[in-house]
Amino acid sequence: MIPVSGSNGADEKANWKTPALIAGGAVVLLGGAYAISQSGGGGGGDDNGGSGSGGSGDTTSADGTYIGIVTTCASDGAATSCESHSFSLLIDVHNSVYSDSLSQGHTMAGTLNNNRFTLTATINEGGLTGTRTYTGSRVGNSVVGQISGSASSATGTVSYTGSFSADKN
Repeated sequence: MIPVSGSNGADEKANWKTPALIAGGAVVLLGGAYAISQSGGGGGGDDNGGSGSGGSGDTTSADGTYIGIVTTCASDGAATSCESHSFSLLIDVHNSVYSDSLSQGHTMAGTLNNNRFTLTATINEGGLTGTRTYTGSRVGNSVVGQISGSASSATGTVSYTGSFSADKN
């Protein structure tokens, strides 16, 4: 029998207890489900298609577009010049890494493996021949990296250094 307003005091107390117990139980269940979903879990390996035991704890997906700034310096031993510009980098769902703006005028591709990648630009311009290497790491929703390399010409060698960083868009 459903208690009706105006019935005895025992029934009125039961009216508020039942919904309160149900709501409290729902909060406990939802809180437990959220805690389990945020725990990193086990058995899944890393976010880059790898396998292995234990979860990585990093629940962010690598795939996406990263936008940032790259600073490249060139030194011929006597003088050093640096330039900075914005760039974008794409990591697809298969962990392929692409950029056509990290090294202006070069389209580069590589593979994200254990949250690391290497992209190489072949230099063949202005009498210079060589390579510039971009070694990066994905950390959460960001990418950071270093630039190294060299190119030579009939008049000498140019060394490249620098850095880049970007955030997932």
